[in-house]
Amino acid sequence: MSRLQMVSLLLRLLGIYIFFSDLGLVIVSVAGIFGSGMGLPPAAVFAGVGATSLKLLVALGLMIFPVQITKMLTPMSGTELVSDDVVTADDIALIVFAALGLYFLVPAVSSLLSPLQLMVMSGKGLNIYGDWHSLLTYVVIPLIHLAVGVWLLFGARGLLSFVKRLRTMHPSS
Repeated sequence: MSRLQMVSLLLRLLGIYIFFSDLGLVIVSVAGIFGSGMGLPPAAVFAGVGATSLKLLVALGLMIFPVQITKMLTPMSGTELVSDDVVTADDIALIVFAALGLYFLVPAVSSLLSPLQLMVMSGKGLNIYGDWHSLLTYVVIPLIHLAVGVWLLFGARGLLSFVKRLRTMHPSS
């Protein structure tokens, strides 16, 4: 399997994950438009549908065009991407760290967008949460997940070298 195929597979899986994790939100939002609106102003319902629909379009793009997106995003030349070199354990570890980073990153972004939209629509800012438990649950924990996801996604090489050092470290006697 070439690097192009591996990265394309990862992007396609990310698209599938985003699509099915947000599909329920579209259904609920559309039901809110045609139903009672769940007590929300129409602008808030349409903003929610628009944001979720945009995420679904991005997910569909990742599922349908992963090879083209991979070629745009990777700094490797065409021969490096399509060569059938032996895939090393380091390559697989980097892909696993990137996939794990995406696993933390995608829900964290979704979790942060909902309270942010609620704060903007209500005009009350952080006062909508009342106590610090709610603030911790809806804002701080997703921020931690976001930081871990970004670190795993973009700091995978450093994490891999740290893991290698731990594996090869000999206890001093």
